[in-house]
Amino acid sequence: STATNALKNYSVFGVKNTNTQTVSLSSDAEGGAIFINDQKVPTGKFSGHLLAPVQLRAQAPAGYVFKGCLDNTGNVKYTEQEITMPTGKVELNASYRAMTDAEKKAQGVAPVCINEVSAANDSYIDENGKKGDWVELYNTTDTEIDVEGMYLTDNLDKPEKYQITKGETQARTIIPAHGYLIIWCDKRATTDGGLHASFKISDDGGQLQLMAADKSWTNTIAYTAHDSKSTVMRYPDGCADVFTTNVPTIAKSNVMTSYV
Repeated sequence: STATNALKNYSVFGVKNTNTQTVSLSSDAEGGAIFINDQKVPTGKFSGHLLAPVQLRAQAPAGYVFKGCLDNTGNVKYTEQEITMPTGKVELNASYRAMTDAEKKAQGVAPVCINEVSAANDSYIDENGKKGDWVELYNTTDTEIDVEGMYLTDNLDKPEKYQITKGETQARTIIPAHGYLIIWCDKRATTDGGLHASFKISDDGGQLQLMAADKSWTNTIAYTAHDSKSTVMRYPDGCADVFTTNVPTIAKSNVMTSYV
């Protein structure tokens, strides 16, 4: 209450006569995003106080469809993904359902997708202490997936350019549910500490494709030219929309700006 009163009394904010609300927000699917006045809540849930008016938005993770916002009794309160928050005490849980296989196919949601691309890396080092290009893979499903035997390429005419394999090493090829895996695109040999593709990628832009080991599906991302201070990523994780961000998030959930 002390902090809230300080905010309200700071004339620059212009909220002196604004009502304070006790708010609890959450999601029932891992990766479900909650936005408060267009700012993503980094943890995916919120419990605290807000100053009205507040615009709320729920965003489904890859492979899910928004069902509605439930109240504290489990009943559907709102079916809209974006609402102006009602007055008083608010408890809402954004609820989702998993897409059917047909829906995933129609929307191009692959089990594993190319989630982020860094072709001018100057921030992160691999297990050898080297700064190479890297590609982040994201598991869009609720179960772990082994990418051993899948194919990665920067040339769509050569879809089998690099086959992902740990070989005789102890490198990790299993991606946890809604987890991440980094492949360094630097022409170096795979070690116990990391996977390394047989090609480098161009910072002038291009296309990358991931293909299933049995060739039953592909996932493609077109990325634009970018520098060492940015990467190209899907946002939210695993979704169709692709952006350039000034916050590289290797092996972490993608964010749009440094604000969050």
